[in-house]
Amino acid sequence: MLIMGDFNANLTEFYRSIGKHNQGRWHFNLLQHLHQQRYVDLPKTFHNEPDDPPHTFQSPQNNAKTRIDSIFISPNFSFTPLYSHTKQSFLYLSDHRIVAAYFQNFESKADKRAIRNNLKRQCYQINKMDPEDWHTFEETSDRYYRCHNFKQYEQLTATRKHLNTIWTKIKELLVYTANKTVPRRRVSPDQSISKLKQLVDSYTTLKVLNDVLLQFRSKFIIQQLWPKGIKWLQQQEKIHHIISTQKLDQIDLPVTLDSSNIRPTKRTLLQLYKTIYKKAHYEQRQLEHERITHNVKLRCL
Repeated sequence: MLIMGDFNANLTEFYRSIGKHNQGRWHFNLLQHLHQQRYVDLPKTFHNEPDDPPHTFQSPQNNAKTRIDSIFISPNFSFTPLYSHTKQSFLYLSDHRIVAAYFQNFESKADKRAIRNNLKRQCYQINKMDPEDWHTFEETSDRYYRCHNFKQYEQLTATRKHLNTIWTKIKELLVYTANKTVPRRRVSPDQSISKLKQLVDSYTTLKVLNDVLLQFRSKFIIQQLWPKGIKWLQQQEKIHHIISTQKLDQIDLPVTLDSSNIRPTKRTLLQLYKTIYKKAHYEQRQLEHERITHNVKLRCL
């Protein structure tokens, strides 16, 4: 994907802001999203001084020069960028300068493979850490703490500047320690981090139960096309297996479905679905909290 135009936000200030680990003003929301999705700012990439690309707009009031126009491409963009530059407009009357980009319209399979490999990011596999690995993590972080004299930061006063300094140093320590001790693997930009097994089981259960509920839609009930015979018996086995797996109280289901019990049965299954959904959501929050607490305790010991 290619996104280009007037972003009505100072890109130089934006990059300076993220360089200081600040979220920045609301004007930077779109730019922040593009940065998080690893979009490439072409003028910044191809300029001789990436930290100070040419301006694209000059204010008629105070002649202030800012860069508010740019061209962004997504990590998986089909065409390889060759060059990008900024130039004055001669054909059109505009107070903005022209931002141009040039692309190669063909890529060999080897080139595409190389690009994909370059765009891959490293993902920490914390779930593969055992107690011995965490002990190594602790020793490495303690050694880094002592060698870089982190003791001096304990005496800083409580100001925003000092808070940013401490956070930057903590981040440096954690990244260094993780790179030395935590297993990693390279994943593509569009590949999401896999869920924990407990959550995968819960979401798989919800998917199975949703397939059952689809057969209880109102239009099927009106036409009396609900599950019957062996099909309903098989679905009852699935439902009871789900309840047993999720460690919930068993529910009473009719042996056969008819017009007198179809709607109460549907309400019972809907309630079961909602219960499992809330349970999965609660477990996800609990696991995330336990993981954060565990890692904080390891560092604070």
